[in-house]
Amino acid sequence: MFPSADPDLAALSQLREVVRPHVRWTMAEPALVAALMDKRAFSELAVRAGLPVPRTFTPTTLEEAEQIAPGLTYPAIVKPSHPTAWKHPEIPRKIRSAKAIVLASGEALLEVCRAVAPWGLELIVQEYVPGSDEEHYDVHAFIDQQGQPRATFCGRKWRIHPPHVGSGCYVESLHEPALEALSLDVLRRLDYRGIANLNFKRHAVTGEFKLLEINARVSQWTILTTRSGVNLPWLAYRDACALAPQPLPQRRTGVWYLSGKNDLRAARGYVREGLLSWGGYLGSLVKRPMVYQVLSLRDPGPALRLTLYWIAEKMRLRSPS
Repeated sequence: MFPSADPDLAALSQLREVVRPHVRWTMAEPALVAALMDKRAFSELAVRAGLPVPRTFTPTTLEEAEQIAPGLTYPAIVKPSHPTAWKHPEIPRKIRSAKAIVLASGEALLEVCRAVAPWGLELIVQEYVPGSDEEHYDVHAFIDQQGQPRATFCGRKWRIHPPHVGSGCYVESLHEPALEALSLDVLRRLDYRGIANLNFKRHAVTGEFKLLEINARVSQWTILTTRSGVNLPWLAYRDACALAPQPLPQRRTGVWYLSGKNDLRAARGYVREGLLSWGGYLGSLVKRPMVYQVLSLRDPGPALRLTLYWIAEKMRLRSPS
């Protein structure tokens, strides 16, 4: 099994001892998975391991948040410490649905803290790495059971959804040897095994790559990785089955990935902010070769099903109650 989302990863990791007799394991150790998924634990781990992360704070009370707020440099970022930390239905929807929030001031930070505090101040506050969304990069890697790196892949996110704090929806495959070497060093420091997905942002002033998070799973756009010649699940499968490693085909760079619906939503946001024109957006869609998240002429079923589901959902929302 190769989870591509955090809930699946958490469930499988927690069930490791139960499924051990029946499943060949391809993921990191459960304790490390838990630490990487909990942003508060990850920030502490990053400090101990000397990882290149932005300066991070983990207030546990409103009083601590009020103490650190005046000393931060803004904009800053606030994130839930784990994926479900802000899911209580009484938390305002704009906060509940956010993966992260960009803060313009100390008062904005305290507003978020006050909103979530009744259900636990499970958040981290991080220095904002300056630069446009085009400075976001991912490195995907596989480390075998003996601790040997078998392959790396790098993708640059030209658009993300939601803008500034989301996931890649328009991505280009490329080769960044220095960043890939940095990623392997990070994984070595953690004694990591399995597939990893490391998120970086390049500092617009210093040019340094800052590590934002590590996902102990395949990326949601791992289809770009495989279509570019780096099939990490296949490598992990062979390693789990104790099969001899096989050489990978030559990596393809300049391959593009598009997640259509999310990318359109992202484009609307960029256009509203004056960061993109509709002409520029349409022009970006004709780049080739292009890999689509869902659309495929060889297998149109998934795209058709999702489209019909979307139409049915819109009709349901618009029907009189």
